[in-house]
Amino acid sequence: MSGDFKFYFIKAFKFRCNDVQDNILVMSKNVLIFNILIILAMMIWGGTWVSAKAISATADPLILTFLRFFVTVIFFIPLLLVFKANLRIEREKIKFLLLGSLSMGVYFLLFFKGLQRGYANIGGVFVTSLIPIYTLLISKFFLKRSFRFIDYIGVFIGFLGGLIIMKFWSLNWYNLYENGYIYFITCPFLWALVTISSEKLGQGSSLAFSFYCHLFCALVFLLFVDKTIFNVFDLGFLFWTNLLYLSVISSVIATTLYFYSTTKINSYRTSVYTFIVPTSSLILSVIFLKEKPELTTLIGGALSIMATLLINYRLYKPAEK
Repeated sequence: MSGDFKFYFIKAFKFRCNDVQDNILVMSKNVLIFNILIILAMMIWGGTWVSAKAISATADPLILTFLRFFVTVIFFIPLLLVFKANLRIEREKIKFLLLGSLSMGVYFLLFFKGLQRGYANIGGVFVTSLIPIYTLLISKFFLKRSFRFIDYIGVFIGFLGGLIIMKFWSLNWYNLYENGYIYFITCPFLWALVTISSEKLGQGSSLAFSFYCHLFCALVFLLFVDKTIFNVFDLGFLFWTNLLYLSVISSVIATTLYFYSTTKINSYRTSVYTFIVPTSSLILSVIFLKEKPELTTLIGGALSIMATLLINYRLYKPAEK
């Protein structure tokens, strides 16, 4: 090998190594950014329980539910235009859109009803940590998906955690209603139906699915609101700030951040971040609502999160090389 050729070869090799290092550095920075965006989205979703609790007593749950969907639709339209989203839904998949829309509508109605009576930290931990478990059960019995032994363990631990949160040893029908538990029990099942409906429509239809669900619910709940809805214009800055948080920051911005970031990071990593939702709802309720979480909420929430971790570990475990 001649001296000149050797010199240029070594120089080109060093240049290539530097180029690879630069690319790795850029990719690492991008992954860090996307991880931060997902964490932010999860914390925003956790804050919805605090924000909804703050306004739950200001108006009828039907009115609050309608306003949440209506404001979300208004702010969703510019987002669809920016991303040039494809709003086409295949005819054979409309049934899943209707199922998801009905489930979402009833979910948020019960969401507000439960928060009128119950605590945000209990609802936030109970509902968000049990949604994956309800989803797994529906997938097993209605979609005929396979169950492994670890799934049964996860479901058992998850429901045990839920029972501890509700203090099952002292439950009666009065407590179920008075503390909002009857609504919180139903919410995870409804959101599991929303999740499965979205999955059936396909990953590429996520924005269209979310928009149509909110639009459908806004139109349906419009039929049930009365003239007292105009009283909300007399409510103060706190009400409208929380409503915008629920509608714009949570439903539009956080959802967009999540869907965008999950296209850049593998599914195992994103599934782990879902545990931030019950944790952030618990912490934020203490900070902003001055709620004092009980020991049963902490123990039951930890068990439910452990159950979800067991189930997600099996579903999203990276392939071994």
